[in-house]
Amino acid sequence: MRRFLPWVCLAFLSVTHAGERGTWLCVGPRELVEAAAPLCELRMSQGWRVERSQSPPAEAIAALDPKPAAVLILGDDSTAPVAAPWLTAAERRPYHGWLAKHPKEFVSDAAYGDLNRDGIPEIPVGRIPARSPADVDAVVKKIIAWEKRTPSPADLSVPVWAGDPGFGKIGEGMKLISLPFFMNRLREEAPLWASFWLLQSEPRSPFCGWPEDSATNFNQRISQGSLFSAMIGHGRTDSWWIMTLPTGSLRYRPEDARALVAPQPAAPHIVFACRCGAFADPKTRCLGEEMLFAPGGPVACIAASVDSHPLTNYYGSTSLLEDLNRDPSDTLGQLWVDSITRAHARHEVLKELLVSLLEPIVIGKRNPVEDLKADHLLIYNLLGDPATRLFMPRPLEAKVERLGSEWKWSVTKPTDLAPGQRLVIQHRPPLPGVYLGKPGSEPQAANMALEKANAALGFRTLKELNSTEAWNGEIAEPGTLRLCVTGGPALLVHAENLGMTK
Repeated sequence: MRRFLPWVCLAFLSVTHAGERGTWLCVGPRELVEAAAPLCELRMSQGWRVERSQSPPAEAIAALDPKPAAVLILGDDSTAPVAAPWLTAAERRPYHGWLAKHPKEFVSDAAYGDLNRDGIPEIPVGRIPARSPADVDAVVKKIIAWEKRTPSPADLSVPVWAGDPGFGKIGEGMKLISLPFFMNRLREEAPLWASFWLLQSEPRSPFCGWPEDSATNFNQRISQGSLFSAMIGHGRTDSWWIMTLPTGSLRYRPEDARALVAPQPAAPHIVFACRCGAFADPKTRCLGEEMLFAPGGPVACIAASVDSHPLTNYYGSTSLLEDLNRDPSDTLGQLWVDSITRAHARHEVLKELLVSLLEPIVIGKRNPVEDLKADHLLIYNLLGDPATRLFMPRPLEAKVERLGSEWKWSVTKPTDLAPGQRLVIQHRPPLPGVYLGKPGSEPQAANMALEKANAALGFRTLKELNSTEAWNGEIAEPGTLRLCVTGGPALLVHAENLGMTK
């Protein structure tokens, strides 16, 4: 019987010695670094050794011994004159493009984290692509608001938006298997404590909702809280493709990102798609920047600076999911570096063979997998602070036993339990089988179907117990039991499979 894996997370409960988490380097023009002072203070209070520098990023990193554990770059990169006061240049690396229009090189902040120049970043690097102290201040306030809040069970959820796969008739075949494939991945690889919310850009899917409401539905969901969120599909610098309707292309655009105005920022967001992280584009602000600077948008956004590839995006997204079941870091940047490093080492023969057969048909060229993997490690830019906290759950001591037709559970109360903390008892039935059906006929019915379909992927709260009540009980339904202590600076969680596979 599989249980919640008892990893040891670095919690933000108290700080003893400065530097116990390593060195956090903040580098950029003087005015921008000064504007980040409140964030520097927060990092010091969390146990980071804070270093500031106005040198170019590569020089600032090289000057430190030991090397930093996380690097935040302040400033933008563009083709503007070198004298621009906000200019902090990114690294450039050769790009293994497959189309004539592809550039010969790509912009990469991740390359600064490749200390031994072997193509694999060792440390996470992020950037606030600011052109003024006000830009820095806006993002710093979002980070502080995000990290100083009290986490809730919503932080154990992962909203995922799967866009239309495209690729013509080949894509139509992919649609038929994508939903069962996604559900199988959740059963096999997702941690028991995690809940999911799915939006699928396919009108026949119960997870679609009304297509024209897709952006609104997604914005509303990520504003409700999560561990992180993701988009998987096709993108360009200023937008992400949802699907094509008879009336034209439907996209998630800058105005959709700017509509994120909730009082609290959303969780970190990852766009597994092309070019949405091209912050150095001289013509337009990339979608990742729009989301980062939106008041209620993600506290950080990871996205590619050039065209990404479906194979490596598959490796990257599934490796991220798998890492939640291992020993995940509690910072966004380290979790990302760990997952892409793991993705780089993966080799699924059948999938790579299928891609090699389809590539000449779809894009007219076969790409060496080694080149695709090498690019994937460095083309994704982290917009925001790589030290941004993820509210990863800490283990809760609990016991679950089956007695006849029901399960008895009991929780050992933590010794440092505060009066306001509560135990939330939640349950999720076994994940259902779901398939494509008929498109929704009108908005309300389609959106209600979306809500109903997602209810099966989440946990339902059975009851809550305060700190003075006995923390034990029973349940007679199979599925997944999730016991969560809330009200403190970190979530304490125990999840257990009740007699069936996920």
